[in-house]
Formats: sequence, structure tokens, C-alpha cells
Amino acid sequence: MVHINDQGGECVEVAGTSCAAVALRDSKNTTGPSLTFTPEAFRLFFAGCVNS
Repeated sequence: MVHINDQGGECVEVAGTSCAAVALRDSKNTTGPSLTFTPEAFRLFFAGCVNS
């Protein structure tokens, strides 16, 4: 699991799952919804976030 934070206290968790997927959720709301991506879709999503 990876925590991503940009000094503002807003943090997300990224974790690989047992079914070859990547899950993303708000670390402060662990019972809330999560986004699930294929590894390739997550790479594209993350690249878009970094480049914006």
C-alpha cells in the first residue's frame, strides 16, 4: 500500500489487489468507496494526474 500526500493533509491509498487490479481510496474514509483500475488504466490515470 502506498500513501500519496502533497503536504496538504489530503491523502489517498493505492494498493494492488489479488485480482491484478489497483485500488485507490481516501485514506481518511477507509469504509467509503474506492476506484479500481487495471494496471494499465492506473498508469494512464496517474500519468494524467502528474502532468496536470
